[in-house]
Amino acid sequence: MNVRIWKSVAWRQTGTVGAREERAENYREKLIEKYAHSNKIRRIANYRHLPKYILNANKRKQDQTASRYNRRANKEANTGVVEERRPDKEQLVEDLGIPEEQMPKRKSKKNKEKTEEERQEE
Repeated sequence: MNVRIWKSVAWRQTGTVGAREERAENYREKLIEKYAHSNKIRRIANYRHLPKYILNANKRKQDQTASRYNRRANKEANTGVVEERRPDKEQLVEDLGIPEEQMPKRKSKKNKEKTEEERQEE
């Protein structure tokens, strides 16, 4: 059987900690609380390590969106053609061209109410 243990503070040591080491940890925590309003301290305290490939993927994605925006802006400035701008989430959804009558009817699992057609069949 595998058992996973989560620590409330990830960097804290497990096992026994000496009195001197405990005092030092408490002192560091109090300093962080005292200077929490400082931008530099807040940045250090909130820092979370991310794997390098995730950081690179995020940067690549940001570069792609920036270049897409710049391409649109340059096109508008040089040709005068203004494209309709939609959020990225909307751009992913495509119209399949299926009439609404032919679309499959789905019932939600939460509401098990019968449709009018099912009531008439009974």
